[in-house]
Amino acid sequence: AVPRRGSMASTSTSVIPAALALYYSLEDAASRGLSREELGKLLDESADFLCGCLGSYRAPSPNSKAEIESGSVHYGGEIRTLNVSVREVTIAVSGKLALDEVQAYALLRRCLAEDGAPMPTSLDAGLAQRVTTHYFRDRLGVLKCVHALLMHAQNDGDLAEHGDNGAAMTKTLERLLGNGLEANLVDGLCAHLRGENAETQPTDKTLQSPFLSKLWATQSLEETRVMLECVFLMYYDRRTKCSPSTFAKLASAFEVGALGGAPAAAANVVRFAQQLGGKSGEASAISHVRTTADSLRALCAVILVEALDLEGAVDRIGAANDGDGDGDSAEADGTHAMLTEQAIGEIATALEYWPSDTAHGPVLMAWATLLALAPAIVGDGFSFPKNADPSVAAARASAGDAGYGSPLFLFR
Repeated sequence: AVPRRGSMASTSTSVIPAALALYYSLEDAASRGLSREELGKLLDESADFLCGCLGSYRAPSPNSKAEIESGSVHYGGEIRTLNVSVREVTIAVSGKLALDEVQAYALLRRCLAEDGAPMPTSLDAGLAQRVTTHYFRDRLGVLKCVHALLMHAQNDGDLAEHGDNGAAMTKTLERLLGNGLEANLVDGLCAHLRGENAETQPTDKTLQSPFLSKLWATQSLEETRVMLECVFLMYYDRRTKCSPSTFAKLASAFEVGALGGAPAAAANVVRFAQQLGGKSGEASAISHVRTTADSLRALCAVILVEALDLEGAVDRIGAANDGDGDGDSAEADGTHAMLTEQAIGEIATALEYWPSDTAHGPVLMAWATLLALAPAIVGDGFSFPKNADPSVAAARASAGDAGYGSPLFLFR
C-alpha cells in the first residue's frame, strides 16, 4: 500500500521519516497535489536523516532503551504513553533488527498503521516478519530518495519535468552535499561490500529465521546496487569531485567486494536459499547472485573511471589551447585533483596489484589515459612517482584481457 501523504511526521535523525511516502512525492509531486512549499517542508524535515543515508539507522543504546522503558516517548510531535506490553514488543523489535529502541518504536507504529492493526501484546512470528520486511522497504526508501534527488540534478534545467518543485529538490541536494552526503554514502557502500557494520544491522542470530536471513542478504545486495548508482550520479554531477583518498578507499572496497570477488552478502543469499529450497533453490540463487555481481562490477568500474575525471583533464587542455580562456573555464580552473604528485602516488598505490583482466581493465585504461594527458596539463617538467610510470600503466591497460575485453565487459 502506498503511504498516505499525511502519514509523514516531523523528524530528525532520532526518528525514522516515512521514506517511501517522500520518495513517491519526489517522483510525482504534481499528481499527489503537493505545492512547492509542501514538498520543501517534507524535504526539510527529512534532510538530516537522508544525509546520513543508512548510517542514520542507529544501533540500540542505553539512553534510547531507558526512554522506552520509562513509558513515554516523543513521536509525531507529541509524547506517547507506552504500556508494559508495548515497551516489551518495542525492545524485542529493537533486538531483532539491531535498531535503536526509539527508532524501533517509530517503525513499529508505522508498520501497524499501514496494516490497520492494533498495538500488539507480544512479538509473534507473523508480526516479526511484517515489521522486518517493513524495515527493509524503509531502508531502500531512504536510498531511493537520495537517488531521486541526484537524478533530478541531471535535469535541473528541465522545468517541464519538475516545475516549481525542482527548486526545493535542488536546494535539498545542495544541503545534503554540504553536510557530508558524499562521505556517508561512501562509508555505507564500502561497509556493505566488505560486510562490516554488523552492530547496526540484523544478523542470522537475531533474525532467527532462514527466510528473513535470506531476505536480509538479498536486501543487502539491492542496497549495494542503489548506493553504487547514487555514488555514480554524485560524481557524474559536477557539483562533487572525488578526492584521491576517497578514490583509494573506493578502489580498495570495490576490489574486495566486487571486482576481485563478490559482495559479502552474496554467499548468504546462496546459503539460505539452499536451506529453504534445496538444490533447486541453491541453483536459482547462484544464477541471481552471478547476474547481480556482474552488474555491481560494471557499476564499480564506471564509478572509478568517472572519479578519475578525464573530462576535467580534457577541459583543462582545451582551455590551455584556447589561450583566451573560452570554453568551460569554470571546470578548467584550478589544479586537477588527481594530478598532484601526492594524488598520483596515492592512486597508483591503490591500483598497484590490480590484474590486467576484463573486470579491472576499464579502470586501468582510464588511469593510463590520465597519466598520458598529465604532461599537457601540469607541464613537461612534472615528475611522476616511481609507481606511476605512464608507459608501465599503458602496458598494464593493454595486457591480457584488459585491452580488448574490458570495453566488452562494460557494454555487455
